[in-house]
Formats: sequence, structure tokens, C-alpha cells
Amino acid sequence: MATVALLCDWDRLPRGVIGTVVEILDADHVLVEFAGANGVALAIAPVPVAHLRVVVSSVDQMQAFMRAAVPVAELDLKALIEDGRA
Repeated sequence: MATVALLCDWDRLPRGVIGTVVEILDADHVLVEFAGANGVALAIAPVPVAHLRVVVSSVDQMQAFMRAAVPVAELDLKALIEDGRA
């Protein structure tokens, strides 16, 4: 699953909070679990993909994004998750 960060405040969660995509709801929304540093869930919420950015967690992912030369906002989050690149 993809690790993501909020680009803006959303549903009582502050901009920048990190979460994990747990389900793709439709082309524009994903279900994200946000957890605190202690691992306890803060919220599980449907979030518009436009309000998220993918957090690159490995050198391989970073290199793939760099080769793509596509702004993060234009990346197809669903496709990245399905083929294991996020």
C-alpha cells in the first residue's frame, strides 16, 4: 500500500500528517489510515486523491518517480498502488 501525506487540513487532521492507503474507493477517493507515532490509529477516512501526495519511502521509488518526470499531482495513484510502485 502507498504511504501518503495530506496536502491540506482534512477532516480534523492537519496538513502534512502521514497515512497509509488501505483501499481504493473510486477514481478520485482512497481510504487512508492515519496513525500517530505510537502506531495508534488517529483516523480512517475517505480522502480525495487530489488532497494527497505520495511519500517516497525507498531509493527505488524515488528513482522511478524521477524517471517518470511527471509532477506528483499528475501521478495515477491507483496505478502505482496496483503495480506495486507505491
